[in-house]
Amino acid sequence: MSEKNYYLKYQVQRQSLAQSFTAPDVLEECDEAYQAAQKYIEEQRITITPEISVDGLTMSLTYRFCSEEQRSELHRLYNEFVDQNEGARESHEDYGIKITYDLFETNA
Repeated sequence: MSEKNYYLKYQVQRQSLAQSFTAPDVLEECDEAYQAAQKYIEEQRITITPEISVDGLTMSLTYRFCSEEQRSELHRLYNEFVDQNEGARESHEDYGIKITYDLFETNA
């Protein structure tokens, strides 16, 4: 049986280079969620691969986990933030920012 690597790819797409990747009215809430996630990432030694598209409009962060449990915990933190800040997703959409994520795995 081969080992697996578990991934979460988080992608943020903005409409112009003048925009930030976060809606301005939820910066504080997003920063708090980012700090909580960053603490977990550092403690678990999770690998992050950042990418910016050639046109600068899309930022992708690909997280590589050693276990499905690690990935589930970070995904839980994300969902907890969304649940506690119901307007955050709508604020981003109203600001013209599209956020998507994908969970996948590969053989190691």
